[in-house]
Amino acid sequence: MYQTVIERSLHGYKADTKSDLLVMHDDEKQGEAIMSENDGTPPCDELTDMDLPQQAPAYLSSLGQKLNRATRLINQVAEKNLARHDLTLPQWVVLTALWRTDGLKITHLADYCGNGQPALSRILDRMEAKGWVERCASDRDRRAVRVFLTPKGREQAHLIGYLERFNEAMMKGISQEQKALFFSLLDQIGANGERLLSEEIELAPK
Repeated sequence: MYQTVIERSLHGYKADTKSDLLVMHDDEKQGEAIMSENDGTPPCDELTDMDLPQQAPAYLSSLGQKLNRATRLINQVAEKNLARHDLTLPQWVVLTALWRTDGLKITHLADYCGNGQPALSRILDRMEAKGWVERCASDRDRRAVRVFLTPKGREQAHLIGYLERFNEAMMKGISQEQKALFFSLLDQIGANGERLLSEEIELAPK
């Protein structure tokens, strides 16, 4: 029968100290630690540093851990390159929308960037201070604020090609077929996450 990563890690594991403090057996419930009933002395009082682990175990094969690491590196590389143009990654994302469709409503821009409107407003505050964009209320509806590029913002439109160059660099050595599959798998993982949240499926054992 198929075993999960955690199950394979625990299968057959047995850890006995000199004082028989912790024992894990195949026939015991996986992940359950059993403390022996000796004199009740805390483990740390009987063990020396040499008896204890000297390093952490190898990290379990985790989807979240690998995605988090990749995302962190992607953001660091992106921010490092954009900083040369006095831009942050969230600011550049805003500009990629306006370079293609100037004068967007803030609501539409928030959907494009994947940010809530309060977060986007803070980003736009900094961009206006730098002279990249300006916000204008609609003539028909003063509540509908639109965002426009300034001349300085339009001058940097060549940076829209940064996305393609960045993707190529980060996915070096990966074929076009693999890239297409990778993005498709990420979409499927995202869809699975949304389904799990909406259906409130409990995955952690009680």
